[in-house]
Amino acid sequence: MVSSCPAIAQEDDRFVAFCDICDDLVRDTPPSGRSLARVAELTGKLVKEWSMPDDRYLQCQPDAMYGSYLLYLNASGTFNVVLDVFLPGQAAVIHNHRCWCAFTCLHGAERERLYSVDLDLSDAPAETHERICKAGEVRVLDDDRNLFHQVECASDSPAVSLHVYGADIGRIERDMWDEEAGKFVTFRSNYSNDLAGLPAYYEK
Repeated sequence: MVSSCPAIAQEDDRFVAFCDICDDLVRDTPPSGRSLARVAELTGKLVKEWSMPDDRYLQCQPDAMYGSYLLYLNASGTFNVVLDVFLPGQAAVIHNHRCWCAFTCLHGAERERLYSVDLDLSDAPAETHERICKAGEVRVLDDDRNLFHQVECASDSPAVSLHVYGADIGRIERDMWDEEAGKFVTFRSNYSNDLAGLPAYYEK
C-alpha cells in the first residue's frame, strides 16, 4: 500500500530524520539557546544534502507575493518547517515572526532587509541594512516582536528557501507594515498548500 504522506511515499528519509531530530531538540518551551544553535546547524547540513523531490511543493504562485508550502508541523505547534518559493520580482511584506526562526536558501538567492521599529509600532519602519542570503547560509532570528524584516528574490531564477519556526507560522497572528494604510496591522499568512490542495509534506 502506498503511503498518503508525500515524504514517506518519496522515501525522503533525510528530511524525515531532520524533522524528527529537530522536533526532539526543541521539545522544551522555550527551547534552550544550545538547542536552537543545533537546529540551525542541522538546517545548514540538510540543505547541502537535500532537495525537494516533489515538484508540487515547488510551484510558483505568480498571483501572490510568493509561494509558501507547509512541509511539517508537530502536534504541539512548536516546530514548523516551510518551503518558500519567490519568483524574480516577488517580495514579502515587512513583517515580524513572533517566534524563533532559522532559514536558508536552497536555490537562487534572496535579499533580506532589516528594519528598526518603535516599541509600540507607532511609526513607519526604518531600514537599517540589507544582506544577500545565498544557498547554505543559515540566518537565525529570535522571537522579538519588534524584529522586522522583508525578503525578496535576488536572483534571475526562482529563489527557494527552507524555514524552520517555533510556531505554526501560517496560522499565528503577526504584524506587518501596510504601506497603503501607513500603519502596522495584524495578519495571518496561511499556506500555499490550501491553494494547491496539498497536505503537509511530512505528517507523523
